[in-house]
Amino acid sequence: KPRGGLFSGRRDAQTKAQELKDRFGEWIWDDPERANRLHRYYNDNFNNIVTLRYDGRHQVFPGMDPSFRMNPHQSNFVWQIVTTGTGLAAHETGSGKTASLIAAMMELRRLGLARKPALACLKANVEAMTTDFLRLYPGSKILSTADVFDAKSRKETIARIATGDYDAIIMTHDNLNMIKMTPEVTRQYIRDELEELDAAYQGAVEDALSDNPRKDPKGSRAVKALENAKKT
Repeated sequence: KPRGGLFSGRRDAQTKAQELKDRFGEWIWDDPERANRLHRYYNDNFNNIVTLRYDGRHQVFPGMDPSFRMNPHQSNFVWQIVTTGTGLAAHETGSGKTASLIAAMMELRRLGLARKPALACLKANVEAMTTDFLRLYPGSKILSTADVFDAKSRKETIARIATGDYDAIIMTHDNLNMIKMTPEVTRQYIRDELEELDAAYQGAVEDALSDNPRKDPKGSRAVKALENAKKT
C-alpha cells in the first residue's frame, strides 16, 4: 500500500469519529425527558461555572436629573462597568442605551475610576448625544468636539482635552482616529498582535503538516494569509 494510504485512512477514521460525536450530540437532545435528566445531572455533579450577574439596584446616581428613573437593566449595566471596567450595552432599540452609557461615564468619574471619560459616536449623532448628556446631567461639564476639530482648531482642542477638567469628552469616531497613540502604546500593541499571529501561524503549520507531512506547509492558504498578516 502507498505510504499516503496510512494518512488517508487516519483522516477517514477521524471523519467517522467526528460524525459519531455529532450524532451523539443530536441523540442526547432528541428526547426531552432524557435531555432534562442529563442536564440536571451534569449541573449537579460537574458544572462549577456560574454566569456572573450584576445587580445595580443600590446605586443612586448623584447629579442625575431627579425626574429620570433608571430601569433595572440600565442600573445593572452601569454596575458592571463600575466593577469590571468593561461591558456591552446590547439593549434593544429604545431601551435606554444612551442613558446607560452616560450614567456609567459619570459614575466612573465620580468614583475616581476614570479621570476624563470619553464617548465616541457617529458624526451624525454627536450633537444629539451632547444634548442628551446635558439633559440627563444638567450640572455636568463636558467638551464636545463637534465643529472644533478641523485642521485649524484641532491642536487647540486636543490641548483643551488634555489640560481641562471635564466630566466627559464627546467626539466622533473620526475625531478619535485623528488622535495618535503614544509610541510606547503603539509598540506594545504591535508586539501583542505579532505574538497572537505567531501562535496562529504555528498552529496553521502543524495543521498543514498533519494533513500532508511531505508537503511544504508554506503552501497552505492559511499559512500564507498569516504570513501576510505578520508583514502588514
